Amino acid sequence: MNASLAAVAVFVLALACGTGSTLSAKLMYQLEVTNSVGEMAHYSKPVFISLLAFVSLVPFWPLHYISHYCTSGLSVAPSPLPRNYILKLAPLACLDVFATIAVNAGLMYVSGSMYQLSGATCIVFVSAFRILLRIGKPFEKHNYLGVALISLSFGLSSGAAMVLSDAGGPDDGGDVATGLALCMLGNLFFALQVVWEEIMMTDDGSEPPTPPLVLVGVQGCWGVCIILALCPLVARLPGSDVGGCLENLADTLAMFASPDNSMLRLLAVAFVVSIGCSTAAGSLVTYLLDGVWRSILKTLRPVALWATNLSIYYLFSEGEYGEHWTAASWFQLVGMLGMLCGIYIYNGPAAPEEPADPKDVEAGKDTAEVIDPFGPVRIAVSGRSSARRSTVGGSSRKTGAA
Repeated sequence: MNASLAAVAVFVLALACGTGSTLSAKLMYQLEVTNSVGEMAHYSKPVFISLLAFVSLVPFWPLHYISHYCTSGLSVAPSPLPRNYILKLAPLACLDVFATIAVNAGLMYVSGSMYQLSGATCIVFVSAFRILLRIGKPFEKHNYLGVALISLSFGLSSGAAMVLSDAGGPDDGGDVATGLALCMLGNLFFALQVVWEEIMMTDDGSEPPTPPLVLVGVQGCWGVCIILALCPLVARLPGSDVGGCLENLADTLAMFASPDNSMLRLLAVAFVVSIGCSTAAGSLVTYLLDGVWRSILKTLRPVALWATNLSIYYLFSEGEYGEHWTAASWFQLVGMLGMLCGIYIYNGPAAPEEPADPKDVEAGKDTAEVIDPFGPVRIAVSGRSSARRSTVGGSSRKTGAA
């Protein structure tokens, strides 16, 4: 009974935190805050939000070693990282950063629910790359049917959002087409990352497996370093931020330091914590439940986010925040159902899985995803080997909607 209650609690926590990460990011974009020159402006800082997302992943590197020493004792040394492992992840980290910045920029222009639905397009991109490059196992009929249904459903939802969108609520960003294009661009980068893993980082058994938490932490460190290196370049590109640049880091820091922007700081903390807790809870779901429940978790996430946004708009903020119901919402509802069915068909029939052994996960032998590839951070992590396996593809049983 205690184990059942723990499983339910972890499942609810994973669902709430996964929903909270996207919700807090969208609410930050909807805030009017005081900038560095004392003017009121919307918080439009996708690069800094992406930086916060990667910062939330860094603690998982030391967390692995803390967990190891707590469970195995100080006398047992953890396995060393494979040779050149950190450098080997640099190209993947670059794709992660570009994908994360693109989708977080897209979130400024589209609703949170539409943002998460756009994540399913990475299945289409990865499938196309794998077919064209002939990598992975051959596609079966259910894979083609699933991809077709996902594509048609996303086309219906996105088309309705572009044609029927209005400026009647806070979820309107002024240019839905731009937001969808940025989200799809981010998913294209994510698909390239997955294909790179398939081609360049195949596990040949010559290196010891890398624990998933170490993998997450290394990717977080790379992401932070790359984004900080990009900040001077972003500050020189033309844009609408303070100083006429694309994004001004000094202005961002001044916003967070301003005593008038307490809600911004609160949402930023909620964003970082929700990503971290979602990552940890997702790995615990692997321990306690099987693959069916992991798929259910991802299926419920866009539904939970949409319901939460509607509740905020109609019940809690008097129309100031959240997401309102429009004529396009009916098409989005049909498209969401179609995409969920498409993902189910794409995955195909899978045999029930036994809950993973925590020792296997710590050793890097589990194949379940640690990070949802459709959240604010576009990282797909599986626990098999130092060479990361794709979690999206013709033979995968782990892909689902966030």
